[in-house]
Amino acid sequence: MDVVDQISREWTPRLQEVHEETRGVVEIVDEGLQIQGQADLEFAAELLREVKAKKRNLEDERKRATKPLNEALRVIRGWFKAPIEAYAGVEQKVKERIAAYHQAQADAQRQALEQAGRAALTGHAQQAIQGMQQAHAAQVDKVDGLSLREKWGDYQVVDISQIPRGFLAVNDRAVRQYIQEHKDRAQIPGIRVLPPRKIVASRSK
Repeated sequence: MDVVDQISREWTPRLQEVHEETRGVVEIVDEGLQIQGQADLEFAAELLREVKAKKRNLEDERKRATKPLNEALRVIRGWFKAPIEAYAGVEQKVKERIAAYHQAQADAQRQALEQAGRAALTGHAQQAIQGMQQAHAAQVDKVDGLSLREKWGDYQVVDISQIPRGFLAVNDRAVRQYIQEHKDRAQIPGIRVLPPRKIVASRSK
């Protein structure tokens, strides 16, 4: 018997009981819960406390049920962690060195073409030919199983004051921290502070 079968046999009766309980609560809310007065509100509040308590208990039970699986996964992942990380490190280093070689050859080719162009403009035909030959020699031939993909998007900020406004983003963390500190007194130009509206139910006794 594997681990899943063992856990399933142990928890199936309890899960059947839970499904019956949840169906009953769902029917109460979907078919009969209408809040039209204080008594209805108090009933809804009590129901909410009970639901939160049952949900919390189920989450605890789920943790107990999955604990053996999580422990087994942790052990098994540990077996493979070191060699996988080693291969990942080697892969990254090889890719970086291949990319550096491609960049160096591209730079050499560009410089050779520029020199050939200048030589041709000044009438130095032999130097122009040599430049073209150097540019051709710097070209990287295709290697089976290896391709170079250009992925644009990386950048480095050199002067934030020169960046157009359309490329700047609101510092969400700073804004939220300021509002939390100043609450209803918070005022930030260009931002409307929204009042908190969240229903919180206390735990069932």
